[in-house]
Amino acid sequence: METKETSGLHGRDEYHTQLVGLPDSNRSSALFWFGFGLAVIPVLPKTKKTAVTWDLWLQRLSARQITLHWIAHPGHEVGFIVGNSMIVFDADSAKAVAALIEAECRFGVQPSMIVQTTRGEHHYFAKSQDLPCNTTSKIVADPQDRIDIKTGRTMVILPPSTGKFLVKFGGQHA
Repeated sequence: METKETSGLHGRDEYHTQLVGLPDSNRSSALFWFGFGLAVIPVLPKTKKTAVTWDLWLQRLSARQITLHWIAHPGHEVGFIVGNSMIVFDADSAKAVAALIEAECRFGVQPSMIVQTTRGEHHYFAKSQDLPCNTTSKIVADPQDRIDIKTGRTMVILPPSTGKFLVKFGGQHA
């Protein structure tokens, strides 16, 4: 397992923690996330582009398919299709992260998972499939201070892919 030391994400001491990576290989990480219930999908390295066609991949999604794919393509990174039972808030700057945390405090909610990204953070929440929600963006201050709201047929990159580190998982800090 890879470990990275941080001195507090965006100046928040309560998040001062060691960021513990997932299993060393992308294949093991893909299997971990699949076991957690995510619809994982291979991603071309250092991009946000899937290495396979979404629908065909998702129709055949299994631990065996994941294993065979990542044995053949160990450098492919890991993403997932969010689906209708989850919502991911993608804060793209320190201002956007602060605004997201303020909203979480105001409404008394906590994300089940937080991933540090190169520009900000992803905050993960369970969502009732009956709750209508669309993928969209909200500008906090300037255009670079954006919070993207991701749900349904959209893809998010997962750790240990380039620039992604697990900070909080399952109600606990990693």
